[in-house]
Formats: sequence, structure tokens, C-alpha cells
Amino acid sequence: MHSTNGVYIALIDDVGGWSTDGCNVSGQSSNNFTTCECDHLTNFALLMDVYRTASEFDEGHKKALSIVSYIGCGISLFCMLLTLITFLAFRRLRKDNPTKILMNLCFAIFMSLLLFLAVSFSVDFVPIIPELCTTMAVLLHYFLLAVMMWMALEAFNMYLLLVKIFKTYIRHFMLKFCLFGWGTPMVIVMITLAIDIDNYGYYNNICWLSRYAFFAAFLAPVCLVLIFNTVIYILVVHQICSLNSKNMSTSDRYDKAAQLRGSVSLFVLLGITWALAILAISEAGLVVNYLFAIANTLQGLFIFIFFCALKKDVQKEWRNMFCSCCHRPSGSAESGSTSAMKYLHRDTDKTDLKSEPSTEKHIYNNKSSSEF
Repeated sequence: MHSTNGVYIALIDDVGGWSTDGCNVSGQSSNNFTTCECDHLTNFALLMDVYRTASEFDEGHKKALSIVSYIGCGISLFCMLLTLITFLAFRRLRKDNPTKILMNLCFAIFMSLLLFLAVSFSVDFVPIIPELCTTMAVLLHYFLLAVMMWMALEAFNMYLLLVKIFKTYIRHFMLKFCLFGWGTPMVIVMITLAIDIDNYGYYNNICWLSRYAFFAAFLAPVCLVLIFNTVIYILVVHQICSLNSKNMSTSDRYDKAAQLRGSVSLFVLLGITWALAILAISEAGLVVNYLFAIANTLQGLFIFIFFCALKKDVQKEWRNMFCSCCHRPSGSAESGSTSAMKYLHRDTDKTDLKSEPSTEKHIYNNKSSSEF
């Protein structure tokens, strides 16, 4: 087979058949070469295509799923970048461990979405540089596992702060969390590579894991994390409800809309939407694939809204920065950009910290759920 437009031929289920999905024969030369043109449609749901049903969808749905995935990834990438810039710019916002955990999760999500888009657009170069597909698959596998590990650490930290009665002191807290969050995916990827480097390659119309490697090195860890996070989610929501019922009078009872928002934000933060892939069975497969692609590509947007844009302390920092820039004296010797950078990196006045209302602390440092 010869390619003129990014054709890549792969074995179907590793049993010797040729994949012709999205390919059409455009001509045949005298040298016994067949010229094909292929339109590779990649969507986010292919990463968790447990039952291999995505290949059965018609071209219209494949294209729609691809468009949904690309738009969702683009929006989430932008939101994750804004979130990281916000926490890096304002030192006071990143002093507590929960925010540091959130920053690591945001970086992992950012890299996984970026790599997914890179994988989608690099398929055309696979016939020219076969190693490119393997490298992309390895990196995508690593950062997706990192996303899962940091979501598990988010859940564990919630358990320590919101559910566990007695305070638990952990020495070198963030160092141990980083070793688990970034080290565990590395171990899994290295073992997968050591068993067989061909576990990574062009499978199921995407640079990803082979069938058996997918089950052992990705689906199994993801399922364990989802089970753990679901249990923590139930415990945390129960704790929130019990606190509301015990500590508030009837007239001041926690607003139902705010409580729902808190539950949804936890649901998104813990990545429980990844469990949708397990439900993509027979007739439900198409609908679930749409839901999966929308929910998981927009995870970055939801995290930005719930844990950045709606946070009062974040709003205050940005408002102070813009007000400082707007009211800067015209005769100042410093340029606007220089003074703004100094503002972003300066230490917060101690008097501001003393006057800061306790209700504006980070969600996980407060037993109340009013800051979800």
C-alpha cells in the first residue's frame, strides 16, 4: 500500500487483517502500488473504547464526535492555562496543599489534552516516522494515568480534611504526593514498555495501546481510581449533608442550589465521568460516547469555573490587580507591565491576611461546604 494523504495501515486486533476505516482507493499505478486517501477521524472516546463499538458508527457520527472532542479540548486547554496562570501569579492563593494538588492536576489535564490533539494531527506523519506514533502513545498514556493519580490524591486529601475526624500530620506531604502522582504512572509505562514496545502504536484508529495492554495498563488502574473516588465522593457528600443538618438552623439551612453545585463540582473534580465508558454497551454506545466526549473534554472548563472563577479569593486578587493597574499614577517611572509583574509576585501584606474572613479560605481547609 502507498499513501498520498496520511494513509496508515494497521492490523485489526493483531490477527492479520488490514484496517481500511476511513480510506478510499483513489488509483492504482503500474508498479502494483495502490494509492489511497484517508480521512482519519479521532475522538476522545476512543481512549476508553472498551467494547470497540466506535468503529461501527457511521461517518457522520464519527465526524461529529471528532468535532466535539476538538472543541472541548480547545476550551479546556484555554481554561487550564488560565487556572495555572492564576495560581502561579498570585502567591497567596497557592500556599495551601489543596491548591498545590489542584495545580498538579490541572497541569496533568493540560498535558493530556494537548497530547491528544497532537496525536490526532500527527497521524499523517506516522507512515514517514513510525516512531512518532509510539512516542505520542507513550506520552499520552503517561499523562492520562497522571490525571487519574492526581484525582485519586484529590479524593484522599478530601477524606483527610472533610471526613476523617482527627487531624493527620504527614511529613513531606507534597513530596510524597508528587512521588505517587507522577511516579506511579512512570512505573506503569516503564513496565508496559519493558514487556513489549509494540504495546504502543497505531491501534483502533489512534496512536494508543494495543488491546491487551489497554486492559492491563490503563483500564485496570482507571477502574481502581474510579471505585476509590466514588467511595470518597459518597463519604464527602454525606459529611457535607450531615454538617448542614447539624450546624444550621432551619432558616439558615444550606441553599439547595449551592449544595447541588458543590456536589457537581466534586463529581467533576474526581473524574467520575470516566465511568461512562463502562456503560457504552450495544444501543447505548453512541449516546454514551457523546456524553463521554463532552464531559471529559470539558473537565478543564468545569474545574476552572468551580475552583477558580467562582472562588471569592481568586476574584479578589484579579480585581485588586486590575484596579491597581487602572489607578496607577500617570507620572510613574515604571512601565505598566513592570509594575504589574511586581504586583503579581509581591508578598501579601500581613494586615490583609489578618483581616481576611475565614470563610474565604480554600474549600478543603474549611469544614464548611459553602465555598464549593
